[in-house]
Amino acid sequence: MFNRYLLAVASIIALSSCSVTKHAYRDVQVNKKNIITNDVVVDVNVDVLKPVKSISSKRKTVNEATDEAYFKAINENKIDVVVDPVFEVSTTGKFLFFGGKSVAKLTGFSGYYTNPRNKRDAVKELQSLKMQDVKSFERLYYPELSGQKKVKNTEISSVSPVKFSFIKILKSGFNTVTPQKVATPILKKLSLSVYKSQNNFNSDFENNGFAIGSSYEFFPEKKIGIKLDGIYSFNEEQNHLIQSVYFRYTLFKKLNLLAGGTGVHFFGANNSSFKEISLGYSYGISYDLGKNLLIETKLFNFSNVAKDFDVSYNSMLIGIGYRF
Repeated sequence: MFNRYLLAVASIIALSSCSVTKHAYRDVQVNKKNIITNDVVVDVNVDVLKPVKSISSKRKTVNEATDEAYFKAINENKIDVVVDPVFEVSTTGKFLFFGGKSVAKLTGFSGYYTNPRNKRDAVKELQSLKMQDVKSFERLYYPELSGQKKVKNTEISSVSPVKFSFIKILKSGFNTVTPQKVATPILKKLSLSVYKSQNNFNSDFENNGFAIGSSYEFFPEKKIGIKLDGIYSFNEEQNHLIQSVYFRYTLFKKLNLLAGGTGVHFFGANNSSFKEISLGYSYGISYDLGKNLLIETKLFNFSNVAKDFDVSYNSMLIGIGYRF
């Protein structure tokens, strides 16, 4: 049984081998150990009359698709930055090695860097501004911020304010963007699976069959989580129901390690000889195949499942699941 388990582990890990092409954003990289650098401040000239569009090729992940779309938008339109980018991402379903690709469409406006200067010069510009001019600007464009009543359209009919970013600070190093956290829907935490079930009493009497199961994950988006699992196995002699509570640890984003406590209840003509519930332990691994599919293997060990004499019970499941 242990050799079969090692073979299953090797098969799952082998599926992760692939080649990847990545696209990067424009940045400034300077070795600060020997050179003193200064951040550069630039104005962003937004051309609202020149919208930009681009589309990525089929990529393995959503991030790869959006990065490629942004990369193409800058290079194909010969601009410095995409202002107010909006992405439309389409992802196909995946079955085994097929599908599961994402395509991103980008729309936005052209942005160009102008008037580069260092931070000190930018601060001097701000210091030279008169507060009277700033307050006049706020009253005209943002009356709600200055506490003034909104000016009638007839009085400023020649002014059409557009809310865009007009200044950008270019820092030495990588530019990072913190994605917004989105709550995971309840249905996304649920998965259904089918298994090939190999079971043994006292390691010599077989009770094989097939099984169906469902699981619910707490904190699936985090590296460490909790997983509740229920599996019903249709076997040659005694059917059984196994319920488990796992601690899950995620490696390499797709490979998950499982370990926890479990209990088994037997069904059948001779189930009166078995305990109502026998406790044991379980462990296993699972590997995500694209967005929805996963393959997994689990091992269960129960030291004594009978009422009047010692009978151990071992079970190994190998199957495929679908995550909603």
